[in-house]
Amino acid sequence: MPKQAIEKLKIELAKNSLRLLDVYRFKNKDLLRVLDLTSRRVLLIESPLQLTSIASSDDLAKVVERITQALKEK
Repeated sequence: MPKQAIEKLKIELAKNSLRLLDVYRFKNKDLLRVLDLTSRRVLLIESPLQLTSIASSDDLAKVVERITQALKEK
């Protein structure tokens, strides 16, 4: 994933009081380690698509939505 896309993901997560800590890349999936700034919990979330394939703001919104949804579930 280009550095610019990671920076955009960090900005979108910051709008939801979240901070991207790490990205673990595997052959068929990406895992994101995210800190919830309000509850101070660290979550390990599987990305709905590989971050290297993010090409549009819609894809970015899908990733952010999945992260916020996983936060509500836990």
